[in-house]
Amino acid sequence: LTYDDIKAAYVNMFKTFREAHPNASIIVMGNSSRPKFTETINAAIEEFGKEHDNSKIMVFESKIPYPRHPMYERHLEIAEELYPVIEEFMGW
Repeated sequence: LTYDDIKAAYVNMFKTFREAHPNASIIVMGNSSRPKFTETINAAIEEFGKEHDNSKIMVFESKIPYPRHPMYERHLEIAEELYPVIEEFMGW
């Protein structure tokens, strides 16, 4: 699996989401411990935006490092960091 494969998969996922939910806002979790992954997701958003409106898609990159999938306590920390981002993105 290459980063190009991941990018293509995310572009296809965005297309699928948009077909089913054209007005949905999408926040994708990035990872500051894996900057190449976050860069790839941003590239997928840009690629998707060449043919579709990508203004309601963003990457949230936690400043809390987690080298693998976070456990419960880390999820709570990330949620605290994410909540104000969601409020701003959604205009709440």
